[in-house]
Amino acid sequence: MNAFSCACSLMGIPLFQAEVNFLGQLHHPNLVKLIGYCCEDDQRLLVYEFMPRGSLENHLFRSK
Repeated sequence: MNAFSCACSLMGIPLFQAEVNFLGQLHHPNLVKLIGYCCEDDQRLLVYEFMPRGSLENHLFRSK
């Protein structure tokens, strides 16, 4: 999940919706799928499919 907190300007909601539309249309075997989103008050949440082995960021930057 990605959570965003932002001041709800008039540009904030359309940009968030454009990102949701774009991410919802992406389909590739190496990308996680966007399952859903929530846009309530000034909170934004993107929900992605579960990655049981962790994120790429964790694999690349974890301390050894």
